[in-house]
Amino acid sequence: MLTLHNKDFTTKYGTINTTIEAFVEEERNGLFELSFIMLNTDSLFNYVKEDNIVVANANDTLLNQKFRIYMTRKLMNNRVEVFARHISFDLMYDYIDSVKFENQSCEYALNMLFRNSQFSTHYRGYSDIINAQDYNMSMANILEAIGGKQGSIIDTFGTGAEILRDNENIHVLNKRGHDNSVTIEYKKNLTGFELEEDTTDLVTRILPYAKYDDEEYGEVIIKASFVDSPLIFNYSHPFIKAIDYSDKFEEGEIVTEDKLRALASNEYKNNKVDIPKQNFKIEFIPLSKCVGYEALSDSISLCDTVTIKDTRYNINTQAKVIKTTFNVLKNRYESMELGEPRTSLGDI
Repeated sequence: MLTLHNKDFTTKYGTINTTIEAFVEEERNGLFELSFIMLNTDSLFNYVKEDNIVVANANDTLLNQKFRIYMTRKLMNNRVEVFARHISFDLMYDYIDSVKFENQSCEYALNMLFRNSQFSTHYRGYSDIINAQDYNMSMANILEAIGGKQGSIIDTFGTGAEILRDNENIHVLNKRGHDNSVTIEYKKNLTGFELEEDTTDLVTRILPYAKYDDEEYGEVIIKASFVDSPLIFNYSHPFIKAIDYSDKFEEGEIVTEDKLRALASNEYKNNKVDIPKQNFKIEFIPLSKCVGYEALSDSISLCDTVTIKDTRYNINTQAKVIKTTFNVLKNRYESMELGEPRTSLGDI
């Protein structure tokens, strides 16, 4: 069900009754958008215009989310296609002149952005990241300051932080999703499957280096010898990359070749840069929504980790959900994408 409101969310026009289809797409730390098709014979058609707000469920758990209309497209057969971004994208048009502080929490940083904004002071920030950091941001929109440019909150606090957007409540979390032991398997609940493997960003030989400023010599660069991946002979040739680890050393910390080699080794161990990236696009039947299986727990949300099994391609692996498409009218997911994130707030 979709309900339509005015741009200030002070007047509810009513329910859009001629909706033919409606989908919410959300990407990890990226796109969050509602699109739907309705008829121009609907009693609310004249109120469906840019800047007004549509309320819809974004998934099984994020209910009654606000989406601001930014574009409409009039089609044949009396159909109108409507596109609306999540209300949190209003932050893309707000501005922060300068925020700077030392040794503060992620939650404090979020709320200081909102307090110093032009029109987003009613937003609230939450975080489970407890380590304190220095934060400095100037001349940026609020969305950039959270996760769209270098030095943002996501850059500053922790590694791999994930955003949960619940209307005007913004959560920056160490880990948004869960491993809830859900398995999607060929010949059982898997109905659509697409696997993309890409070696574009493959790295099997790293030249690690770091820069620091010396009072006498100016900028000094320390290099270590090449560090090879254990998988280097799996490929036709080495995939060589020089990586700058300057930001991994604290001020005053001595840069050594041993430390640089250890950092390069961690690229293979932790970041798996020597393995081709895999992205799955899947469609599946949520059995918990079928008669007789209501007690089955197979709920999946964005950033959850799930197991995929497909005997045709000898696949038995775990992957993170990075994009979901939720069918609002059917109240279930239409499809999911798992693997490596493709976009971020900075790309939008």
